[in-house]
Amino acid sequence: MLIFFINRFNDIDHMTPVIYKIVSETNEKVNVLSLNPDIDIINDYRLKFLKDQYNVPINYMYKFYTPTIFYRILSNLLCYSSVRLNENNYSNMDNREKLLVLFKYFASKIFGKLLNIFSINISKFVLRIYSKKWVKGLYNLTKPSLLIFDHASHPRLFNVAELLSVANKYSIPTIDIPHGIPLYIKHPKRWDKAKRTLVNYKKNHVVLHHRWWKQELIDFGLDQRNTPILGSARYCSEWHNIIGDILPPDTTLENLGKDKLKIVFMDLPHYKTYNSKLNQDLVQKISELDFVTLIVKPQTRKNKLSFSSSKNFYAAYNENSVNLIKWADAVIVLFSSIMLEILNNNTVFLYPKYMHNHQMIHEQFNVSWILNSQQEVIDALVKLKQKTGFKPYSQNNVNNFLRAVVYNGPNGNDVLLGYKNYIIKAKKEWGL
Repeated sequence: MLIFFINRFNDIDHMTPVIYKIVSETNEKVNVLSLNPDIDIINDYRLKFLKDQYNVPINYMYKFYTPTIFYRILSNLLCYSSVRLNENNYSNMDNREKLLVLFKYFASKIFGKLLNIFSINISKFVLRIYSKKWVKGLYNLTKPSLLIFDHASHPRLFNVAELLSVANKYSIPTIDIPHGIPLYIKHPKRWDKAKRTLVNYKKNHVVLHHRWWKQELIDFGLDQRNTPILGSARYCSEWHNIIGDILPPDTTLENLGKDKLKIVFMDLPHYKTYNSKLNQDLVQKISELDFVTLIVKPQTRKNKLSFSSSKNFYAAYNENSVNLIKWADAVIVLFSSIMLEILNNNTVFLYPKYMHNHQMIHEQFNVSWILNSQQEVIDALVKLKQKTGFKPYSQNNVNNFLRAVVYNGPNGNDVLLGYKNYIIKAKKEWGL
């Protein structure tokens, strides 16, 4: 059995295509377990796709293995606060079942608040309760042949320390796969923590996206053994087509922006690597343009705006970024990997380069509308109003860029085949 451990939205986004490829083309048994008890794994459309189409078990790790009544009770206290009360079939429950769901939901909410009141760190709590003995029981039950984590899974996250320790003792191989795509040519200092995590807590195998990031990690001391470059599972064409079929529509977008230029601004958290006030000033300026409908998408990891909201734009807390890109005439992005979705969708990519002092890989390939001042952004919007779809860059340049950062693995355009083959090979090499 292969176990994929998920933690947040980004992990699911980049792991799901790999899981899909394995379960659709092999007989491998796969289990998906959430380390994070506070994410909604029931209503996530990507996980529902795996469960409904390929019968992949999806569960919280804490609810999957409950060896005693103590763990059964605790699993409900930990995990139910993330389950929406309007989940599928809730309306078909009888009154007793509804009361039970409500009781579990509010008990879990109260438990979470108590942890906060007493300043109890959830990762430390999990590590203490779900200790080495519990992990041994989990592995004895599932008999995993391979454990797959994301790049940000380090020993201080929940009980990852014990998951890795027992895996090493039982000779179960471990793999890290990407949860995003680093797109700087050389990343600013705030990325040192991510580099240090990958280098110091390297699993038996670490899958990487492209040569630029691998070279940075090598310079940071990465052991190069078992560190293949396989490209981007999330942004390859095979998965892009599937996402288009399974993504639920966001009906809130249907009546927004009619007869106006539709612009999405991908917000970012506060980083010292750029002036966040420029972020806010630009949004304010665009929101004042009478020919524009502006949507601001908060950064997905925290789902919070980096500045005070305004009545002149729509904050897309619940709408999916893919649907926003399909809706938009143009998207403004500084350095998020969502730029690859923009290019895949053939939407105009506006890049406000003046907001930071670093070089992005895409700049070398000339695949964005580079804007060096706030006024240049406004001028670009005026140009788009006059000529919708105008781009000062070519599709040939876009294709070259995508080949360099998405399709650069051993199987070229068939990125998911490369992931599948590598994972199966890694399992066999350990004799499992």
